[in-house]
Amino acid sequence: MSMGLLLVAMSCGETEPGSGDSSTQTPTASAEQNCEEDSVLSEGGTFDLNGKFATKGMLSVNLDLIGFLTAETVMSDMFLLMDVVHNGTTLEVTAQPCSIGIPPIPLPGQEYPVIFELPDSVLESIEGVEISAQLDSANQNCTGIDFEATSIVLGANLSSTSDPLPRVEEGEFNSCGDGDVGELCSTTTAIDCVCDQEGDSLPGVTVGVSNIPLVSIDQAYVSLKTTLDFSGIVHNSDAISGEVTSLALEQSVLGCSDNGTLCAPGIVAAAAALNPAITQSPETKSLFNMVRVDTSMTCVQLLTEQGSLFPQ
Repeated sequence: MSMGLLLVAMSCGETEPGSGDSSTQTPTASAEQNCEEDSVLSEGGTFDLNGKFATKGMLSVNLDLIGFLTAETVMSDMFLLMDVVHNGTTLEVTAQPCSIGIPPIPLPGQEYPVIFELPDSVLESIEGVEISAQLDSANQNCTGIDFEATSIVLGANLSSTSDPLPRVEEGEFNSCGDGDVGELCSTTTAIDCVCDQEGDSLPGVTVGVSNIPLVSIDQAYVSLKTTLDFSGIVHNSDAISGEVTSLALEQSVLGCSDNGTLCAPGIVAAAAALNPAITQSPETKSLFNMVRVDTSMTCVQLLTEQGSLFPQ
């Protein structure tokens, strides 16, 4: 997701779907300015968005950790592949997350930030996320597009994505099914509970951890929820860009370990305390870019080719 409708200088003339090298399709100037100057809506080209798009979100997030950190702004990237079905003024999108960057958490007086890192096995376990979008025009280049608010929940099964994540209370949390681990997230029918996201027989999502002060931890077991609301401009059949109008990243620490040894409850509580409110920065916009790619592209290819797909 790029930087606030400022990243697009695509030609707004008529373009056939998938035409051109996608590495040259990335916008470089103001989307609104480009489309207004060319007056394409009234004079020119049309688009067809059926196909696959690589998507990059450049997220400017605000970290607020009471007692440790107040209003610290950091950048975080997100990459997705989106399969698009275009029908009139409606898009039905199946999004596959390829990389979700959990922002580093800088702490006063500590040289290195606290880092939570999602392994590939977690991303591979995520089923496609269904998203709808509405177009201002069915096929006129430089028309507006508005995606519905979307939440990606990992390591928990909620009755509604607007519900809060399960949390540890008095050393315990509500698991989906018997035992502390919970059933697989992909198959459980229980709701408002912790499930095993990637099938590693550990609760929630297993993330790598480094630089937590005063304690030794190398893994944490968490539930995560990322919520995005974004809108922008369709430049032509090969490019869309815009602004993430609101975002939030919520995480709930359920447990942790060090070299395979489970943490004591007090250490779990210490890790859970390093859980800032993560929201859209009020000072710097978050942006997104979408560029058409071959329908065979995989997440591995997207991440390998991100430099050419989304040049700086």
